[in-house]
Amino acid sequence: MYEGEEQEETKLTLLISPDAFLNVFEAGDLGTIEGEVVEAQQWHRGMMDNWERRLPNIKHEGPRTMMWMDQQERLVVPPDDDLKKKILRELHNHWGAGHSGRDETIR
Repeated sequence: MYEGEEQEETKLTLLISPDAFLNVFEAGDLGTIEGEVVEAQQWHRGMMDNWERRLPNIKHEGPRTMMWMDQQERLVVPPDDDLKKKILRELHNHWGAGHSGRDETIR
C-alpha cells in the first residue's frame, strides 16, 4: 500500500435486502441452529467471557438465557468444531444457498 492510499475494506453485496426476511425464531429457541449456538456459548462460558473482555463482543442477559453477540448483533460462535461444521453444512446445503451441486459446478 502506498502512502496516502486508504486501505480498501472488503464489503459484501446482498442480493436480497435483509428487510425481505422474516425471523420467526429468536436466538436461543430450542431446535434452531441459533439455539444450538447459544447452548454452546453456555458450555464455553469461560471462553466467551474472555472474548468479551478482549474483543468487541457484547453479552446480552435475558430472563431465560445469556448470549454473546458481535457489534452487528450476530451470534458469536464459540470454539466448537462440531457446531461450526453443522452451521457450514446447513448454510451450504440450504436450497437458497445458490449452489447447483458438484456436477453443475464442474461443467
